[in-house]
Amino acid sequence: MNAKKASLLKDQGESSVWKKNNIAALEYCDLHRAAELLNCRVDDLLHWAEIGAIELCLKFSGLKASLKHIELSSKYRRNPAEWIRNRLTTGYFDKYLATKNNQLSGLMPIIGPEPKINDDGTFEQEFYFEKPLPALICHIFGVWGLITFRHDNFFASLKSSGKTQVTGLNLHLKPADEDLTMDSIRLQPSSELFDEFDGLMQPAQTLFTITPSDLFITRKQIEKIFIHDGKVIPNYINGGVDSPQEIAPSAVSEEINLNKNMLGGLIDMLICSVPELGQDVANASTNKKRDLLEAFLAEKQKLNHLVDYSIPGYDTFSKYFKN
Repeated sequence: MNAKKASLLKDQGESSVWKKNNIAALEYCDLHRAAELLNCRVDDLLHWAEIGAIELCLKFSGLKASLKHIELSSKYRRNPAEWIRNRLTTGYFDKYLATKNNQLSGLMPIIGPEPKINDDGTFEQEFYFEKPLPALICHIFGVWGLITFRHDNFFASLKSSGKTQVTGLNLHLKPADEDLTMDSIRLQPSSELFDEFDGLMQPAQTLFTITPSDLFITRKQIEKIFIHDGKVIPNYINGGVDSPQEIAPSAVSEEINLNKNMLGGLIDMLICSVPELGQDVANASTNKKRDLLEAFLAEKQKLNHLVDYSIPGYDTFSKYFKN
């Protein structure tokens, strides 16, 4: 018996959620089916997702997305094609390519019509990247984990109103069930689908609206809930897990000056004009400023104010300010 089969059998113990329900394990299912299996409510699943205890997913069949990686915005910023070639050569992308059948999350980079022929006779495939901070443009397939932040209103809206609006700014994705590290790939909808300035001067453009029925949960997350039956499950509140924004970014090797249009100065002026924010927030570091604005917006939305607005992700927000 090989190691993989032995591991699978070990995971299927007598007390497993699958044994209890007399069914073979499901690799993923929707929230309503998961609630039946776990003898809980859909709102319980949304609550555990909101506090970071579990990961929920959306399923895609070809959404155009931009793939981000810390090295693309630093070491390979001037030559992103070299990054993708190196990663393909080392097999880094093997587990993500949609041509494989053994993964939950799949992607397919968008490539040029014909490979470039170099002087030495070798072929070089052309890939497409978004600018100014390079992001590989691709199509995504299968289930992808939602990255949400501590003050997000994403799951709270699903619980309170039964739906939430997905924009290019509040949809952050990662491969399902993978730990989020600095070497992780992260995806957002391609900027072709929305205006990246939305959410700063006007409400972010809605790409689509989802309900709890559109969400999925993987076998790993179902089993995590089951083994904590009647116990405290690690989450943001009890300090058992770290929220994504608490993962400190690596040092960027080059200074990136993207404040050419002085939009950052305009944002700081507007911040100073809000009594609850003021000069202290305007003078804060870029990441701290975003955290404070996100917390301020979350408090306003609890009062049903500014509900159509969202704070851009860290990558987008940092573009408007000098380092």
